[in-house]
Amino acid sequence: ILREKYPFVGDKVPSILEFAKNYGEKFIEDSSEYIKIGDWVKRVSLSLNIPIYLQSKYKDENLSQIEQKTFLFIIVNPEDNLFRIDAEYILDEIQNNQPQPFDFQEQLSLDYKCDFSKGFICSEKEIPSVMEKIINIFINRFSDKISIPIIEIFSPSKNLSKNIDNEWYINDPYSDDEEKVPILQEYNILLHPIERFQKTKANLNLQEVCKELRKILSSKTDKLSIIKHIQNIDTIDSSNYKKIGIDLRRKKTIVAKINLPITEKEKEYFWKALFMGGTAIVFWLKYQNDKKHNLDVIDCHLTIDCFQNNYQALIEKIYEIRQDACIENNPEELGYHLGFLCDNPNRIPKIKPLQSF
Repeated sequence: ILREKYPFVGDKVPSILEFAKNYGEKFIEDSSEYIKIGDWVKRVSLSLNIPIYLQSKYKDENLSQIEQKTFLFIIVNPEDNLFRIDAEYILDEIQNNQPQPFDFQEQLSLDYKCDFSKGFICSEKEIPSVMEKIINIFINRFSDKISIPIIEIFSPSKNLSKNIDNEWYINDPYSDDEEKVPILQEYNILLHPIERFQKTKANLNLQEVCKELRKILSSKTDKLSIIKHIQNIDTIDSSNYKKIGIDLRRKKTIVAKINLPITEKEKEYFWKALFMGGTAIVFWLKYQNDKKHNLDVIDCHLTIDCFQNNYQALIEKIYEIRQDACIENNPEELGYHLGFLCDNPNRIPKIKPLQSF
């Protein structure tokens, strides 16, 4: 009765549900108060088909020593045959880790179609251009307050399967000519399948895996416990994706490495298995190549230290590997072929509603 009579936050969230979430997050995770309120929020959100969950109050003991991190979230939603693009940001994760809406409409309204709804409409081909404009506006507006932002893009999984390294180009910021460079060369880009934050069950699976990761990170004794949560998979296709997905979930697999390139036909089953399994971090090979690349070479970065603070050390290292290959444009380098998924339930943008498709 309370949730039905209370006013709404945004379009769909009853204010009593938002209040309960915020109140519950004041308690330490695994306390009786946190668990009781969390169960109520989960039960009500499921009945309303709204993915809202309590976020852990756990913070790394060295958080005060971490340099400032800035994040820009770009949400790419399909709409008819076009795309609607929104943005949110976190200026300094240490001071405030809650995303804030980024109002960039005035600067883009002359170039792209917009209406009274939030966001801007563009074609698939225009997505890199719109993202470049949003990034530039953001950096110019907050240049005195931020570090170089990590760009987190929430997009349909079918877009993430493409070779955006070679398809998403921006203007070279260091050249007066009209030279183009891959967006990955200039910015640390993280890609997230938007379905994982729209489909409640897929998000619950991710929550369970990340809860297991938090337990490992808070352990002071077992530094090798992460190893049993890393799984190697030869390939995923229509015949085995359900089995793989269930196996990933049962083992609470935190990291999966797909050792053979994902073919165009297999991409649909690849994402289904990951959504079923809840696996947070995934590495795969995007191309067939004469040289056989071994993903085991990245194992040295799959350590407790690299997973602390929302995977920051891991993200930076993988960015360096991919950026080096991008600059060299060398198909012999692992970074040229490396697909990287790094999902974090604490990184869910607040824009409501995210459309279904």
